[in-house]
Amino acid sequence: MPLHVDTAALFLRTLAAHTSQMTPELHEQFRQIQAGYLQSYPKMLGLIAGVDQPASFPPDVEEEANAYFQKIYTNQLSIDDTVALLQKFKNSSNPREQEVFACMIHNLFDEYRFFGRYPDKELMITGTLFGALIQHQLVSYIPLGIALRYVLEGRRPARVA
Repeated sequence: MPLHVDTAALFLRTLAAHTSQMTPELHEQFRQIQAGYLQSYPKMLGLIAGVDQPASFPPDVEEEANAYFQKIYTNQLSIDDTVALLQKFKNSSNPREQEVFACMIHNLFDEYRFFGRYPDKELMITGTLFGALIQHQLVSYIPLGIALRYVLEGRRPARVA
């Protein structure tokens, strides 16, 4: 029976909180199911990570998030400054800042499909940003494996259709 994405995310988040009580075999099955959902529904990532994330973001939020990425990739905003900004936005009581945080995380994870086409410099920046997000716990345990997989997949040559 198909589940609504919100419902599936709730189940996965609840199960993730109890992985220490799973047998190794059950834990591996859970990880495979989780990875399958996240690959099929990238927007679920924010829901599982506990980030309130709408189905789509308002144009002004998308524009602000994209402006930050532009600054990152043109070296106008350092990774350390980006992490500080994202920490501020994630913990903010301002709903707009929380939206910009969710949008940036979503866009970064959604972009993985194109990592194989990234030039080396941009891929290095993206990998460093992913690492900083993980190091500073801006993404939780569940997205950690997905983030690492995306970076590794990005190192593979792009497939021609």
